[in-house]
Amino acid sequence: MTEDFDPHLSSGVFRKVWWTVTKEHKVPIRDAFHVFYFANKMYWHSTSDFFDCSCGVMRAAIDLGVDTYPFHAAFSDVGIHSCNVAKHIFTLKNNETQHGIQVSNDINPIFKLITRTWSKNIIITAEDSSTGGNIAISVAKLHYEFESKYCAGAEVFAEGVNYVVGENDEESEYFIKLSLAAPEFSFGLDGTESRTVLVDLTAGYTCNPALLQELDYMDGYYMAKDCGLEFSLPEY
Repeated sequence: MTEDFDPHLSSGVFRKVWWTVTKEHKVPIRDAFHVFYFANKMYWHSTSDFFDCSCGVMRAAIDLGVDTYPFHAAFSDVGIHSCNVAKHIFTLKNNETQHGIQVSNDINPIFKLITRTWSKNIIITAEDSSTGGNIAISVAKLHYEFESKYCAGAEVFAEGVNYVVGENDEESEYFIKLSLAAPEFSFGLDGTESRTVLVDLTAGYTCNPALLQELDYMDGYYMAKDCGLEFSLPEY
């Protein structure tokens, strides 16, 4: 913070944000605390202003697999328009599997898949490799924010359990959210807690091979590399 910034006078702003997140949007206090603590630890610094702090909170929510919409809405409610952190979301490579992703009732990670002009069908599979349970897959187009299992301001592209297929014929951004299809709990001396499962996620797209002959040299090269097709130099 700057020298003329009084943390006591300004603390009411974040108190209001906290109240909105936990009371209006019903984010569990433990989850909200983890997000703010992680933002303070990883993203806030001595010269951060309100905007920087809001961006840090949004990044922390993404890192921890907590829905960003309640935090976005809470900051907007106090006049702080948070930054677009879509670039902070992990981008998946076409048809490459990510192993050991943590998912629980409280942890709902989001990933990004960028399709190309030669993309055809999007195929997403999520497998619970630890307990064999069902994983819900929600896919939004062009926007990353989700509220509960529904997109907030985004276009719902597809939803399914363990497996999703959707038609695509353009270059675009898709955001994939993983959650438990049914609540998972573990029972201990301290009460009932959400059980975390490990998920293997594969997301990618099929290709339209007919387009290979229509593209210029460089685009054709990248398409062939992306889709595993044979590519030959043009004849002159």
